[in-house]
Amino acid sequence: SYTARRLVKPPVRFSWKYVFWGLSAIKLDAADLKEVVKHRDALRAYMDLARTAETAQMLQKLLSMKLK
Repeated sequence: SYTARRLVKPPVRFSWKYVFWGLSAIKLDAADLKEVVKHRDALRAYMDLARTAETAQMLQKLLSMKLK
């Protein structure tokens, strides 16, 4: 398992740096989820998926800033 590097507060302006950080976090979450599924740990799988969804929502908000 890895320690997630999360942003303390959501970004207030668009930056590709945040997009790439978010994509990297999702990639690491997916790798961690694979391992959790192998061990059949449903609670950790749920928590990992919730964390991934949170990161995806942050990316969605960030990309909507770019469109404005």
